[in-house]
Amino acid sequence: MKRIAIAVAAFLAVVAGLLFVAPAFVETGFVKARVADAVAEATGRRLELKGPASFSIFPRVAVELADASLSGPAGEGEMIRLASFDVGVALMPMLSGRLEVTGVRLVDPVIVLEVDAEGRPNWDFAKPASAAAPAPAEAATPGPVCSRRRGAGSRRRL
Repeated sequence: MKRIAIAVAAFLAVVAGLLFVAPAFVETGFVKARVADAVAEATGRRLELKGPASFSIFPRVAVELADASLSGPAGEGEMIRLASFDVGVALMPMLSGRLEVTGVRLVDPVIVLEVDAEGRPNWDFAKPASAAAPAPAEAATPGPVCSRRRGAGSRRRL
């Protein structure tokens, strides 16, 4: 019984050590680039991350990014400035390759809401009509496809 207790204590000590040491080995430059690219793709705006990034596992899995700013429409000025923000993620989905955000915390946000001379607000993230992809002149029509059910859920194309 004493050996089992020592083995469990040693295992817990190793796990605790990993929780505090593992974040030091995470490449934060990669994280900053991925976050900036994801924000640019989702909003069409430029996210600048001037400060350091840090990764933590305990007490929750999170990435903290410092000195961040989000540009206004067409890259004009700053719409949002943050001292830092952190994004918490769920551990089990992350281990299976999915990213599930559990929370976002903004520290000292400064948000500038403006309306330009044409009446467009800077908080409207819809892409302008000129930036939208042109519609195809003629949609391709697929050939006829026939299917009929055979048995429990099997399909056969004819």
